[in-house]
Amino acid sequence: MRGLGLRLVGGILLIAAGILLILDLFGVIPDILPYVWMALFVISGVVFLIAYAMDRRHWWALIPGCTLLGLSATSGVAVFMADSISDLGGAVFLGGVGLSFWLIYTLHREHWWAILPAGVLTTLAVLAGIGTGQTAVFFIGLGATFLLVFLLPSPGVRRTWALIPAAILLLIGILFRTPYMEALNYLGAAALIFGGGYFLYRALRRSSSASEE
Repeated sequence: MRGLGLRLVGGILLIAAGILLILDLFGVIPDILPYVWMALFVISGVVFLIAYAMDRRHWWALIPGCTLLGLSATSGVAVFMADSISDLGGAVFLGGVGLSFWLIYTLHREHWWAILPAGVLTTLAVLAGIGTGQTAVFFIGLGATFLLVFLLPSPGVRRTWALIPAAILLLIGILFRTPYMEALNYLGAAALIFGGGYFLYRALRRSSSASEE
């Protein structure tokens, strides 16, 4: 019955959104339409969050739930804030989507992979907020994401491999646009060759061990 109720609410919301879109295309209710869209996004997002609260196995519902709430917040920033602040709408939206993956990891530690999209989206949200031309921040954000993959706990999972991209990306971010960056390019190429050789060595060693057995 609970699932049926949620499907009915979801269907009604979709129909309402379609009607509003048609009205928007014909310019029937232009004055209040932004507020109606905000309300629809909020209600839709809450429906998905309720679906998760009713059955925590449906962790995926956190993604559309937070995304729709982020869309509502983005619309609110555009409608209510000054023009200089309304440019932060992209940061608010990306932060909302990123929040869904942080929640997935926090509430379901076995889904450690959620740290990766959470970190990337959070980094993009910061970049959208501070403006373009911040390449160093991008690399530092990605490096910090892989560092969290290594540091944050998950049951029965060891992720020492994450230290390699974390170290490389953090180093690139710290040394970006410094005289040491050119030397880092050679170091990066050497690291790639070393890493490839290591994986080949491990693969050949396993193949040899399997054939001996």
